[in-house]
Amino acid sequence: MAIIAYTNNTKRPIYIGNKCIQPGGTRPVEETLIPLNKPQAIDQEPALEDAESILLKDILTGNVQHVLNSITALTDDELNTLKELEDESDAPRKGVLEGILVETLKRSSELGE
Repeated sequence: MAIIAYTNNTKRPIYIGNKCIQPGGTRPVEETLIPLNKPQAIDQEPALEDAESILLKDILTGNVQHVLNSITALTDDELNTLKELEDESDAPRKGVLEGILVETLKRSSELGE
């Protein structure tokens, strides 16, 4: 099993195997334990932000009411990305997360009808 360096580029600790990797930290871990959906290497350069990401971050700079008014115009994928961005923020806002959840539930109930 290959041992590689894994860097935590998130704002929260990540557990890989029996190791806790603090935000910004790098630890040697077994390659087979790294989550497949988010591989991260030390020499990985940050990807350029696309227009969608910039738009969603712009929405999140507003107050809770502004965000809630904006989410109805978003696609399902954009709504999921918006939730992820808010979750990863330094201070996730409960009102925004609840509003996103309500909109997601509303959309899923409309599909079921």
